[in-house]
Amino acid sequence: MKSRFVHLAVVCAASLSVGSAAAQATFTNITGSEYFIQIEEGVVNCQHGVTPTGIPNLPCGDGVRGTIRGRQITALEFFSDPRFNGVATIVSNINFDRNGAGQTWGTFELFLNADDGVFEGTYTGTVDFKTGALDLELVGHGQGGIAEGLQLKADDVHLSPPPNPGTLLGRLLSPGGKH
Repeated sequence: MKSRFVHLAVVCAASLSVGSAAAQATFTNITGSEYFIQIEEGVVNCQHGVTPTGIPNLPCGDGVRGTIRGRQITALEFFSDPRFNGVATIVSNINFDRNGAGQTWGTFELFLNADDGVFEGTYTGTVDFKTGALDLELVGHGQGGIAEGLQLKADDVHLSPPPNPGTLLGRLLSPGGKH
């Protein structure tokens, strides 16, 4: 009787071990490029009642701080795995100092070209209007198609203003047992 109990315990432990391994999350590293193709300014408020310039990289002129709310950006996204290429719509908010540098945060939707999948998410980071630099951290969650159940975490770095591309470095998380 004791040997049957030990044998049953070993079989159960082996089954749990195989099941746990099959359910582990997997990570896939990705790289990509981002090209801003359209920028709609949003609401610009400049300190001391200064009139906004209408220039995306110098919204309040030189030496004037301000805020931007609801800036809308359309971007083309190209990844090392072409299944995730697509068009992103970004809604951006920015607080900037008199030197044109500050914090940015917002939301994005990445509509995949491959199918009806989409990543929806948020980002935070820094912006420098004088150099065109952006340094962002983003997190998105996939819905539909090949994006279903995936999580995207990436750094998005632009070293100069559009039309120059930004660089995306990140990874996709596939929860255990999903894909």
